[in-house]
Amino acid sequence: MQPFLPALRLAAIDIGTNSTRLLISELLNMAGNELKFFPVTREMKITRLGRDLGVTGMISPEGAQRTVTVLDSYLELIRNHDVKKYRAVGTKVLRVASNSRWFTDHVEKLTGLKVEVISSRMEALLSFHGAARTLTAETVDGTFGLLKEAPGNSRKQNILVLDIGGGSTEFVTGNLSGEISLIESAEIGSVSISEMFLDSRIPDIHSISRMNDFIEKKLAGILKKVISAGFSRMIGLAGTVSSLASVDMGLEKYEMERINGHLLKIENIKRIHEKFCSVNTEERKRIKGLDPERADIIIGGTAILVKIMECFQVEELTVSENDILDGIIYSLI
Repeated sequence: MQPFLPALRLAAIDIGTNSTRLLISELLNMAGNELKFFPVTREMKITRLGRDLGVTGMISPEGAQRTVTVLDSYLELIRNHDVKKYRAVGTKVLRVASNSRWFTDHVEKLTGLKVEVISSRMEALLSFHGAARTLTAETVDGTFGLLKEAPGNSRKQNILVLDIGGGSTEFVTGNLSGEISLIESAEIGSVSISEMFLDSRIPDIHSISRMNDFIEKKLAGILKKVISAGFSRMIGLAGTVSSLASVDMGLEKYEMERINGHLLKIENIKRIHEKFCSVNTEERKRIKGLDPERADIIIGGTAILVKIMECFQVEELTVSENDILDGIIYSLI
């Protein structure tokens, strides 16, 4: 099917606790007024804007500079790709940092980019729509298998979208028609939990036990609400889940097409988690499939995921590389 109107290019920027990411998409208006999105480029840079946030409560000048440098390069890409409209959002780190306003003013002064600090509810909604709106019958048949695997399944059946970020974890249940039944956010993420309980050494049993107890207490009330809302399938987003999928498949380098839709089984996640915990940070960097820049936070993120899956008695989750960036793109129209 050929488009009958010129393509429109849109862009989304997500400034998180651990990374700063960009998505440029092309929107085509097909015959019959059907809208189709085609990714032009996805970029991700580890900027650690939220490093030591739990200790200082502030964004450091070094973290700000790393992020500004990346944002400047993203704006150049936006200009080079003739993007007509874009939106930049900041999540947990900018919600809690005492100098968040200084950072957004600093970014605008140096780059001209206006950063919108969004609520945890908006973050969760954008993530859900980014993942769920890609789960059409067409993509499901070739990739996700959500509708194909369960006879009689309908667009009204609830799914849980789980987004483990650097500073918080978002839970959204809803259906493929876009109806949301629950939104919850836990103030715990891969960066924050790792900085609290781990260092560069092989983690000891005591540290792991304290970390798991802390995770369980942080998640207890939310997990009960999610169980009450109910869901038929879990979709996992963000760096921790993508990294686990990459390690599970033994990928030499990041391959979005292969990771997207991968089924992660809990027994495999636990096996990989044990491997992560058996070595120090430097040795962890050499594990096949793991981005070396995530080696110091992957244990914390994986521990959160394992605890959630155990509490829900979920045996597997579907990995989605479509996330808040895609949701931001959809919000532009």
